[in-house]
Amino acid sequence: MAIHDLTGQRFVRLVVQQKCQPPKEYASKTTWWMCLCDCGNTKAVRGTHLKRGGVQSCGCLQKENLSVYPSTHGCTGSPCWYSWRGMLDRCRRENSTSWERYGGKGIKVCDRWQGDNGFENFLMDMGERPEGKTLDRIDSSGDYCPKNCRWATPKEQRLNTSRTRWMTYDGKTLCLSDWASELGMDRNTLNNRLNKGWSIEKTLSTPPRW
Repeated sequence: MAIHDLTGQRFVRLVVQQKCQPPKEYASKTTWWMCLCDCGNTKAVRGTHLKRGGVQSCGCLQKENLSVYPSTHGCTGSPCWYSWRGMLDRCRRENSTSWERYGGKGIKVCDRWQGDNGFENFLMDMGERPEGKTLDRIDSSGDYCPKNCRWATPKEQRLNTSRTRWMTYDGKTLCLSDWASELGMDRNTLNNRLNKGWSIEKTLSTPPRW
């Protein structure tokens, strides 16, 4: 099986230099890469960990995060804590890769979820993060606060965007994709009809190949 060459690619703070031997304590069946961290240190990292985002620095990023988000609750590193920290990062730190879509657009985190007791309050309001779900804002243009946040599946989050096309017909409201499944029709057919100016009723009631 061919190995995808990662040389020269950047993964957050790590830039891949070359393929290398794994540390002695690890199995040699997986592919490892020697990486140069932005801080100047080098680190051998398993390729799958790079591509999945499991390792993003030589360890300096974790230390930096702990200094910015000190832990007194014993939950540092939990799924819920990572969701809370990620929320703060994208809204408060201009060097975050998501800054332009959050903090850069004026999205803020409520005062209750910041400061010394920020995580404890977040955990109290939201509860532990359920498996398979991540933090989502109910109103995607609103701020992060108890009334506007929920734990949601990837599908629920995809539907909760300004690009989602919702249609009400015969007393039922569904998104475009769900109407296509409901009617046994192609999604693109429905979308093309709407783009041509068809009414919702005509779009959904007209059989295929009209």
